[in-house]
Amino acid sequence: MEDAAIREGFANLRPDSDYDALYQSALCRAKADWLVGINATRLFSVLYHKTLTVGRVQTPTLKMLVDRDAKILRFQKEKYYTVGIQSGSLKADSERISEAETANSLKEKCTGANAICVSIRREKKTEQPPKLYDLTTLQREANRLFGFTAKQTLDYVQQLSAAPASPSPAVVRSLPMVATAAPAATASPAAAASPSPTVRSLPPEAIARAVMAPAATASAATAGQRY
Repeated sequence: MEDAAIREGFANLRPDSDYDALYQSALCRAKADWLVGINATRLFSVLYHKTLTVGRVQTPTLKMLVDRDAKILRFQKEKYYTVGIQSGSLKADSERISEAETANSLKEKCTGANAICVSIRREKKTEQPPKLYDLTTLQREANRLFGFTAKQTLDYVQQLSAAPASPSPAVVRSLPMVATAAPAATASPAAAASPSPTVRSLPPEAIARAVMAPAATASAATAGQRY
C-alpha cells in the first residue's frame, strides 16, 4: 500500500461494530470448515478406506455439477410446433405447442383474419466499441490477414511498443512484404492463363495500423464482423 492510502485510512477510522458482520461470516466459515471439511472428510475416508475429501464449498459445487450432468443424460427430445404470422417485415410466432392438432387449429383460425397490435415496446441498447486485441487474437488475425507466424507478430508488436507513437522508418522497413497471386493487368493471354504469384508491398502505415487496430476495423474486408 502507498503512504497516502495508509494516511487516508487512519484519518477516516470507523468503529469496530461496523465490521461485526464480517467477523460473524468469517466465524461461520471457520466452523463449517471444522464440522464439514475436517470431520466429514475423516468420517468418509475411514468408512470407505480411501481418501475422500468433503468441503463446505466443493461438495455443494460437485452436487450442482452432478445434477446438471444427470439432466443432460436424461434429456429426451420432444417435438413441438409453432404458428407464425407475417405482415411485410413484421413477424410474430406463438409459443411452443406440443400437439399438432392444436397447432393446426390455431393456424386455421389465423388464416384470413386480421391481426391487432395491442402494445409496442421500445428498448434503447448501447453497443460497446470492440475491445483491444489480446496477444493471442492479434496473432491469429495477423496470420489470417498477412500470413505472419506467431513469432513474427510478437516481434513486430514488441518493436512497435518500443517505438514512438508513430512507427519509425527502421520499424516500418522491418515489416515484411505480402505475397499475393494475381495476374498483371497487361499480361499476355498465355501469362494470364497461368498467373504466377507476384509480390506487392503494402504501405507501411497500413500494416502498422492493421496490426494494432481492433478486430472490427482490421481491414475493409472484415468490417462489420466480430471475432
